[in-house]
Amino acid sequence: MIVVSALFVLAALGCDESIEPAAAALQRNDLQAASAILESARSQCGQSARFYELAGVVYLRNNNVVEAIKALEQSAAIDPADSRVLFTLGTLLAQRGMYAKAVEYLRRIPDAEADEAAYFNLGLAYSHLKQFENARRSYFLAIDKHPNHVEAYFRVGLDYAATGDSRKAVPWLFRAKALAGDRPDIAYSLSEQLLALQYFKTAEEILAAGLEKNPHDALLTVASGDLHQKKQNRAAAAAKYKEALERQPDLVAALVGLAQIAAEDKEDDAQKYLLDALKIEPTNPLANGQLGVILVHREDWDSAIAHLKMAWDQDRSNTSFGLELARALRHRGQYADALRLLKTIQPLTDDSTPLHLELAQVYSKLHKLSDAQAEREIVARIEERSHDGLRFETPQIYVH
Repeated sequence: MIVVSALFVLAALGCDESIEPAAAALQRNDLQAASAILESARSQCGQSARFYELAGVVYLRNNNVVEAIKALEQSAAIDPADSRVLFTLGTLLAQRGMYAKAVEYLRRIPDAEADEAAYFNLGLAYSHLKQFENARRSYFLAIDKHPNHVEAYFRVGLDYAATGDSRKAVPWLFRAKALAGDRPDIAYSLSEQLLALQYFKTAEEILAAGLEKNPHDALLTVASGDLHQKKQNRAAAAAKYKEALERQPDLVAALVGLAQIAAEDKEDDAQKYLLDALKIEPTNPLANGQLGVILVHREDWDSAIAHLKMAWDQDRSNTSFGLELARALRHRGQYADALRLLKTIQPLTDDSTPLHLELAQVYSKLHKLSDAQAEREIVARIEERSHDGLRFETPQIYVH
């Protein structure tokens, strides 16, 4: 067995010498020569990690990403510690949406050899997998390597926003903005989180500065519409959304903004805007969620469940969509599913009267009457507390 292994090593060594001209050809960007050299050496190079690495590069330069990944995977199997191959392979897999496999390879890069790009790409893969704590840890490591890593600060902010934690998102987005200057995508994300926190004046200042530098940016125009909508200036908001669509007709955020305004008056118009948005981006959580809510109002339970489930699967930060999904599930008789969902939401919205009312109804359907009564008592206590701030003091009576 030892003799056989030694023969494989010798074969690989002989192969590596014969394919070095291919590496030189790649440096000259002579893909035809590199391919010819590698093809002639293929029969003796079955155990050479270097052969498969060079073959992967040739495939990649020829825009054949699928074969490039296969070749690089073979290289990584033979030499599991080659950081260059691990980085390239992990990045290619992430670019093709294979995030779990990308994590598998990027995590194998030793800390001593990992740079900010390796940690950042690992963080991106984790973000797409919604493993936000692992993602943040990777972004922090990227920042340790490169303290002014704009994209790492930006991604930490976006990930906090994705979990509905605007307060934690804002400082990271401010840092990204300070480093990046006038980037409209960062200004847009920051202003949206400030609006979520009702910091209207600060959001307005950021948008004004952003639009001064980028007056035709469609996303900043949408954010301006969102600001008007938050301030109940519905006509001005609609005008901004339409202006954004003139600049970028496939801008989903503008269509959703128009739908939100229309939903208060004309559900048919709102549904049309949302369906147009979903033609462009079928998995958009806000468009699916808003459409699901409209369908709940119409008691179209099956369609509502389909859209609300898509919204909830894509974005767990919007608990109102989760609550509407639970309501639709209850109406379809899926009481156990509704209860599981409500229990998932409960830690985030435990002081919510609608949540506890829905729990009471689900428990009643499941014939858990004592649990249903307990939920109604919670509702009564919440409502009692809500009146505490409206108490008038008993006036003093003075005798003259």
